[in-house]
Amino acid sequence: KTELHLCDHDGIADAHNRRRYSQFIDEDLISGSTAQLEDEIRAWQGRQRSGVVVIDGSTPISLQAQDMRPVIKRMEEETGADVVYVNARNYDDDLWGGYGETIGALLQRQRWPEGDDGVRDDEVSIIGYPFDRYEADHQGNVTELRRLLWALGLKARSVLFAGEDYATLKQVVHARSHLLLPWAHSQAKVMRKLKRDHLRCGLPMGMSGTRRWLEQVGGHVGVDPERIHKVIEHETARVKPMMEL
Repeated sequence: KTELHLCDHDGIADAHNRRRYSQFIDEDLISGSTAQLEDEIRAWQGRQRSGVVVIDGSTPISLQAQDMRPVIKRMEEETGADVVYVNARNYDDDLWGGYGETIGALLQRQRWPEGDDGVRDDEVSIIGYPFDRYEADHQGNVTELRRLLWALGLKARSVLFAGEDYATLKQVVHARSHLLLPWAHSQAKVMRKLKRDHLRCGLPMGMSGTRRWLEQVGGHVGVDPERIHKVIEHETARVKPMMEL
């Protein structure tokens, strides 16, 4: 039903070959069976050899009102992949509400070290980038975010989401601080629960917005104000002639 749309929208990733379609039958919903769901997880994970399987809050799943913990336990044992359930009904919120809840579910599934064990002082994560297709504009945006942070002396290995593999996403546990972009502001509750340092920040959009973002992020993680000032001066000098032209 969606193959043509996926081909047109996400051609670089060959997206139509990375999806699987199924339809839950009334009998399964009435009986509360999760057998068909588990069959689909086995088939999809086996086809993709994925490191993670996300069960989203689709209407059929929500209407079953089943406890997903036994499903997750069985599927993780059988597939070896991380399995997460996003407990957010798709008729209760919008696209970005579900996006945030998916991020929160994945964050809670990670194996976070105790206290500061494994935390890298020069590393932050970016959480909430609205990646929706494998195209150069998104790749360029993620690269630019990482470049600006690098200028402050910070690495951003893990970006949720950047179209990168699950192993890279799992590096989020090593970041000293977590930068929540607007699409993930709702997940500050998860970071508080995990007892992780985080910042609800804006976006480096335009010259004044980029200046504010660098000051906000740099100030939060304790970058020397003189370094922040020099980065802003350098970036302004670099782009001003182009903007004037």
